[in-house]
Amino acid sequence: MNQKSELGQSKKNLKQLFDMIGDFLFIISNDGKILQCNTLMSKRLRYSMSQIKELFIYDLYPESQKNKILYTFHQMRDGLKSSTSIPMVTRKKKEIPVETCASAGKWYDKDVLFCIARDMTERNTLEDSWRKYAFIANSSREFMTLIDRKYRYEAVNESYCQAHNLYRESIIGHDVGDIWGQDTYREIIKNHLDECFSGQEVHYEAWFQFQNQERRFYSVRYYPYRNENDSPTHVAVVSRDITDRQLALEALERSETRYRVLVEDMDDLVVQIDMDGQILFINHSAEKLFGIPPNKCIGQNAFEFMEPDDRDVAKSNIPKWIQEKNKHVVVENQMRIHDGTFRHFLWNINFYCDIDDEIPTLNCIARDITDLKKAGSILQKQKALLQKAHDELEQRVESRTSELKLANEQLKKEIEERKQAEKALVESEKKLKKAKEEAEQANTSKSIFLANMSHEIRTPISGIIGASEMLLSSGLPTDQKDTIGMIKNSAASLLTILNDILDLSKIEAQKLELVHEDFDLYESIQNHLKPFSIEVHQKGLEMTLNILPDVPQYLRGDSHRLGQVLRNIVSNALKFTDQGKILITVKNVYTHTYPVHILFTVSDTGPGIPEEKMPDLFKTYSQVDASPQKKRKGTGLGLSISKNIVELMGGRIWAESKQGKGSTFYFTVVLDKARKSVPQKPVGIQLDLDRQQMAPLRILLAEDNKLNQKFVSCLLTQSGHQVFCVDDGKEVLQAMEQMRFDLILMDVQMPELDGVATTKMIRSSTNNTMHTDTPIIALTAYAMKGDRERFINAGMDDYITKPVNFNELKWIMTRVLNTRRKHFSENLPDHKTDAPLPSLDRQTGLHRVKGKKELLSELYEMFITDLPNLIQKMTISAEQSDFETLSNAAHRLKSTSGTIGAIRTQNLAHQIEIAARNHSLKKVSQLMPELVDEVKQLEDELKVY
Repeated sequence: MNQKSELGQSKKNLKQLFDMIGDFLFIISNDGKILQCNTLMSKRLRYSMSQIKELFIYDLYPESQKNKILYTFHQMRDGLKSSTSIPMVTRKKKEIPVETCASAGKWYDKDVLFCIARDMTERNTLEDSWRKYAFIANSSREFMTLIDRKYRYEAVNESYCQAHNLYRESIIGHDVGDIWGQDTYREIIKNHLDECFSGQEVHYEAWFQFQNQERRFYSVRYYPYRNENDSPTHVAVVSRDITDRQLALEALERSETRYRVLVEDMDDLVVQIDMDGQILFINHSAEKLFGIPPNKCIGQNAFEFMEPDDRDVAKSNIPKWIQEKNKHVVVENQMRIHDGTFRHFLWNINFYCDIDDEIPTLNCIARDITDLKKAGSILQKQKALLQKAHDELEQRVESRTSELKLANEQLKKEIEERKQAEKALVESEKKLKKAKEEAEQANTSKSIFLANMSHEIRTPISGIIGASEMLLSSGLPTDQKDTIGMIKNSAASLLTILNDILDLSKIEAQKLELVHEDFDLYESIQNHLKPFSIEVHQKGLEMTLNILPDVPQYLRGDSHRLGQVLRNIVSNALKFTDQGKILITVKNVYTHTYPVHILFTVSDTGPGIPEEKMPDLFKTYSQVDASPQKKRKGTGLGLSISKNIVELMGGRIWAESKQGKGSTFYFTVVLDKARKSVPQKPVGIQLDLDRQQMAPLRILLAEDNKLNQKFVSCLLTQSGHQVFCVDDGKEVLQAMEQMRFDLILMDVQMPELDGVATTKMIRSSTNNTMHTDTPIIALTAYAMKGDRERFINAGMDDYITKPVNFNELKWIMTRVLNTRRKHFSENLPDHKTDAPLPSLDRQTGLHRVKGKKELLSELYEMFITDLPNLIQKMTISAEQSDFETLSNAAHRLKSTSGTIGAIRTQNLAHQIEIAARNHSLKKVSQLMPELVDEVKQLEDELKVY
């Protein structure tokens, strides 16, 4: 009996608890019949308890949602869904926003759903209010933020984000010091925040500079936000940019100061009085005139200083002037000064009117004109004397005029005769000028015609040279290669002659212009001289370049024209020197000044120049040996063109020679400081250009891309080098522990351990078996700003961009091994063209593999095999906004496509890589479809080969 009583009491208590809960509680059967609910639910839905138990669950929801609510409760029963936000309806069909949760269970051995529905009306109202407040805050032009006790941003409005050019996500949760900078935070912001956290409202104005933006002046107010215990937990900051107002106030203060100084320093008396003559302001001239300091004059009556008659006139005139509404009057009166005497003053009086058109004050400037009046009296007397002298002079003038009339008639006759002679002279000068212009026009037309014709001839000659080089790279027999070599050399000689003629025609037509751009002087000189190394070696000569340390490396000017002059002079020296040496020296004439004057000296041990030929050396068409049987070829234009170029560059050119002992040519050019900020560290260069032949090397090639690995290793092996290939940085370290290498070619981007990290580990290694000073050249497809500095800091010696040009690689290898320079040259500028890029440039691919068609075909097959997976990887990465994976994949595609000559694919991959590194999803979305279409076309073209 007791157990039954306790059970009943327990049910009663459970029923009370059921009814006390503030949410709708109800139980439904699997077919949707409502079995039980709490009292709150029946009351809010306007049903009695018996009525609601006759209903199905869909009766409590809108008619339009019947199918949806049944489907939702079935999902809840099966555990596929736990809640829904469909609103309930009352008996009178009024909707109540609720969020309903349900879970399956047993009730009196029946399978039921236990449901809880929470009335969301109040929450939705609060959320709507919060959205409105947020809208008001974000619409305000004032900057609003909320800062917590840890000095972190908890909320900011839109105006604050826009003013600082930051996203809301990059501000919320960050320290105030991180956003504004620690100096500004410590010096200005933190003390005011602490004061506000103590419970006080704070207002201040100060100058702020946000990161790289310009300084702005803000009015800032801090309001403490208190919790239910009245303790400040946050600080609400409202600030306004009042820079314009502050600048206007400062300008006004400066203006007032200037005008006050101007007034105080005037010798004239400046005074402000009211209508009764009381002095309101007076400048320092008061003390000089009246012997009274200005501050003691304030409050005295200005009329008391006037002569009595003038005083009465002034008192009577002021009301009259006011009545007539005069704004400005000029009067004269006498005033008593400090020694008791009266002096004359000229007064300029301006009446100041207020808004009601009254005239309470008079602004006056008085000038002492006593000395002027005395001078005027003297002038009157002098005027009388002058009038008498004037009358006497008039009589003399009349007499002289009659004499001049006769002389004037004779002069007119002489003038007329002279005009006739001058007219004849002008006609003669016009004819002479016309003849001169016709001659100049004819000469200009000749030069223009010559320039156009030279250009037209150069085009097919360049084609002959290019075709010859392609034939020489193929497997022709030796005799045919010799013939092709003669064709190439003859065409090159003819092209050199035509280039000289074209430059001469430009000079004569005054069309030769200089380009002003930043360039590396050291690298430019070496690049212009390196083509001579083969001929130097063939002739058994010694040619040395010596750039003195005082010569800046980075300068601004026309590197192409400078190289043209240097090549002309070195070419002459090489042409006339059969034994001995050639020395090229570069020095700075005036150190530590810009623009710099660079002196180039080219000395040879040739036969020298006869003394009688020296005066004509730099004249057009002049040659040392002009006979038809001359041994050396040439047009006699090179030195003349060089002279014109040097003079255009602000320098001069000259030569010294002794027959039988050789010649020395000198020329100077003026170059500006490079605009781009580059550290100018004087290093100098001393290089033997005749010793450029490279001995066989043991080279470690680190490259994870098999196509690039095969391409580079094949070319290096053909040049006599021993190449060891690895795929990543870890294998590089292992290889270096087992063997010593002469050179490492290091791909920058590799899996596991990239090239930069590997280089750092090599340079810092303490492993005795590893040679940490091994030269390292980076292989990279990067061209981003900052990459060059990253390679330098890692310890690399130099770098070359992919796809690799083998001639450039050989030159860089030679330069690194000879000089071990510890910095990189500036990136070469991109040569842009308006012509459309080809999908596949087979000639570029053949050039990269030195004409090996079989090797290129093998590279095509490897590329086609790898391409689908690479494109799929890029597509998925773009869809998932995985920019890092996309950038790496695009980087790889750019490298491999450039190697085989897939120009458009290389260009698109390069653009996608940049867009991915900048997280530009819009740009990636634009470029990926273009890449997919281009790859399809490329695959079709590759299959032909």
